[in-house]
Amino acid sequence: MSHAPESPSAPSVRPTPEIAGKVGALALAPGSALPSVLDACCGSRLFWFDRADPRAIYIDKRRETHELPDKSSRGGKRSLVVAPDVVADFTALPFADESFALVVFDPPHFVRNGAKSWVGLKYGTLKGDWREELRRGFAECFRVLKNEGTLIFKWNEADIPVSQILELTPEQPLVGNRCGKNAQSHWIVFLKQNKPDEERPAGRNS
Repeated sequence: MSHAPESPSAPSVRPTPEIAGKVGALALAPGSALPSVLDACCGSRLFWFDRADPRAIYIDKRRETHELPDKSSRGGKRSLVVAPDVVADFTALPFADESFALVVFDPPHFVRNGAKSWVGLKYGTLKGDWREELRRGFAECFRVLKNEGTLIFKWNEADIPVSQILELTPEQPLVGNRCGKNAQSHWIVFLKQNKPDEERPAGRNS
């Protein structure tokens, strides 16, 4: 399978005060003082032990807060907060090649849930040509991952089998695990391998 086409120019980056303090000033050039971990589509950071872990930068194309009905919560509702350090799309990450030792890639996995439904707000919804969107997402995540770095990929098969998703990247998974209700959630680990320059897709170093 061929590599995904080169991503378009990165969108403008809007660092929050937290990320400005974390890296001084967000720099996109090689050698910038970035944390070693990237969450490429963080959502509300549900699976993080520390949702403000200073070792990571959190990216999402959304910045929004919603009040959701929840009978089990005090007051009958709870907040869903999507507050990334940097607003950006995982198909055009605003970082130089080989910037991170670890990348977490947990993209939206639903195509049938409405964007305004509780599930849609919580996990996001794939729209349009989702195969191309995810293909470009994989390519960007591996582009910003250092050689011999690790990519952790999460997927739920509620709408799309994981086998179809793994076809969207030429990289080979290393290990994985099924979990969750009906064993539909997959955690899959990739190790980026050194490749000759002629095999690498065009990157973005500045």
